[in-house]
Amino acid sequence: MTEIVVTVELGGGTAGLTGGGVLHVRVQDVSLMDAPARTLAARSVPIPPGGVLPGRIALDFAAPADGPERYAASAVLNLGWTPSGAEWLRPGDWLSTTEHPVRPGDRAVAVRLERYDPGR
Repeated sequence: MTEIVVTVELGGGTAGLTGGGVLHVRVQDVSLMDAPARTLAARSVPIPPGGVLPGRIALDFAAPADGPERYAASAVLNLGWTPSGAEWLRPGDWLSTTEHPVRPGDRAVAVRLERYDPGR
């Protein structure tokens, strides 16, 4: 098993966690260009109203043995609601908008989140 510790950073502001939320973090195999990324590990962390983002989130995953893979970490912070069905993001939520590579031997990665504001 491989363990990676993900640290989530908010870019350009504060999350305003007064209403609580849910932080979703995952590591995916992003090797294939013409196919969806395959999730290797995922964790959802509830944040109570007035809470703070967890400093570090550990994810364990089994690295496939069948060839060179590329891995990436990502995160979404839903504020005041929990996703269900096809809805996974609302205005005011935070998400990673760039790739955060996880290289062989890495033990930690920082994931920067940006506020989702479709009106800007």
